[in-house]
Amino acid sequence: ADHQDIEADGTDSTRITFLAVDAYGNQRPHVTGDVSLSLAGPAVLVGDNPFSFTTYGPVGGAFVRSAPGQTGQTGRTAQVIVTASHPRLGSSSIRLTVSPPRPGRRFAR
Repeated sequence: ADHQDIEADGTDSTRITFLAVDAYGNQRPHVTGDVSLSLAGPAVLVGDNPFSFTTYGPVGGAFVRSAPGQTGQTGRTAQVIVTASHPRLGSSSIRLTVSPPRPGRRFAR
């Protein structure tokens, strides 16, 4: 992810990217199949889901956008987990933090 923390104002977002690699971290240029993205937490996934390695190649991405006003209990931070899964390559997850919006900011509608 480009940023590990986003604000719960409904407009803040960050880009996430993923890359097909082998067991040694080398890029797999001829991988095929679909990557399924799942998201758990107070945010929205924006992008192709599933993402086709066959069509676009071994590098993909999407955006994670905050949900307006949705953070943890009593205005604390909340966690968002995004998981990318491929039938042959397995899965990998990242964790982001959603913080309350700064004072004076309005929520997106």
